[in-house]
Amino acid sequence: MNRYLVCSDIHGQIENFKYALKEASMDGLDGVLIAGDTELEPSVLQDLVNETGAKLYLVRGNCDYAYGRNLRDFLTITLPGGIVCMLTHGHKYSVKSDVFTLVSVADNLGANLVIYGHTHSYDDSKIGSMRVVNPGALCGSFFSHPSYILMTIDGNRIEMLRRVIG
Repeated sequence: MNRYLVCSDIHGQIENFKYALKEASMDGLDGVLIAGDTELEPSVLQDLVNETGAKLYLVRGNCDYAYGRNLRDFLTITLPGGIVCMLTHGHKYSVKSDVFTLVSVADNLGANLVIYGHTHSYDDSKIGSMRVVNPGALCGSFFSHPSYILMTIDGNRIEMLRRVIG
């Protein structure tokens, strides 16, 4: 079984990230997927993740202009079980309106899972054969507490467990 921390929209709230990382790594951690808007120096995140032995996957969000210049807008990641994941922030795909453009792009990349952020709203839905996941905002929002996802992959089965801080 493989375990991943999935989060987005940290917006400088490093203590929330540390909390999520500590909880996620208690039973071992294979990777950390961050869907942008960290507003933190990537090396700071990398150092924290390195302490767990996990691999960091990080993309640029629309608020990462100060620290994210060298980050990509999306990554395509092959996870265990042959799961192909597109990781993106989502702002370039109009996800605040709908996720259909995002799903189309992910499908064209051969993905069957897309993880995005930007809306600060939790989502775990299925559109056609695409699993569409937003962990919510690790910084919190006007409408909800900070949240993240613990994702486990067992064979080709994916389980998403939403966790809320506070």
